Amino acid sequence: MSDQATDVLLNKNGTASSRRGGWMMIATILIEAWDLYAISFVLVFISAEYHPTVAQLGLVTAGVQGGALVGALLGGYVADRLGRKRVFVLTMV
Repeated sequence: MSDQATDVLLNKNGTASSRRGGWMMIATILIEAWDLYAISFVLVFISAEYHPTVAQLGLVTAGVQGGALVGALLGGYVADRLGRKRVFVLTMV
């Protein structure tokens, strides 16, 4: 059954543009996730410049993760209310 569904989807008109859109969405996920990974590298420079305590550095890291959690919890609701494409473009801006 799933093989038949896949075959139907791959042979539909507009599949190439859907595939491009899918790759664009994957690329934007990687771009958006960059802040979660980059914070570990940025903490070295924050430490050298501002000399925060270990607890303050932990709060900065937790803030990044907390923001991602809040966005994940509220993002679906907001996208349903405003439209997925609009919210997707807003998050990229």
